Amino acid sequence: MITRRLLIASALTSALVVGCAGISAQESPTATPGCNVGESPVNRPLADLRGCDLTGADFTGANLKGADLRGANLSRVQLLGADLTGARLAEAKLGGALLGAANLTDANLAYADLTDADLVGTTLTGAILAYANLTRANLDSANLTGAILSWANFSHANLNRATLVGNLSTKTNFSGATMPDGSIHP
Repeated sequence: MITRRLLIASALTSALVVGCAGISAQESPTATPGCNVGESPVNRPLADLRGCDLTGADFTGANLKGADLRGANLSRVQLLGADLTGARLAEAKLGGALLGAANLTDANLAYADLTDADLVGTTLTGAILAYANLTRANLDSANLTGAILSWANFSHANLNRATLVGNLSTKTNFSGATMPDGSIHP
């Protein structure tokens, strides 16, 4: 019998998942009724995991290009080295998530909660972080070139050695943050 965790992990790396709202990575080890897994029509990984509870799941190195994770609970998830290019993560809960060296190029993280997330060496080129909460997040050596940071909260975040070039950052909160040059923002 396949576990829900294995079903979700398999879907994220090689198939299209439809109708998985309400799946929990912590639930009993049974197949998920109503969770349809099939080949992507364009033969590339896609996942529709809107609103799913994937708390604590390990998706290290997963291919999540274009995945729809809007409103998903990804608290304490491991996404080390994962490819989330163009992923939709608006309003996702990523508190305490491990995203080191992940690729979030052009990802939509508007209103996402990344409190205490580890984003060391993460690529966020062109990402939308408007209204996102990155309080105490570790973005050491992250690349945020061209990212939209308007109204985002980076209070007490670590941005040491991060690349912040060509950003739209209207009303962004950097209070107490360690800036790319190592200085502490007032």
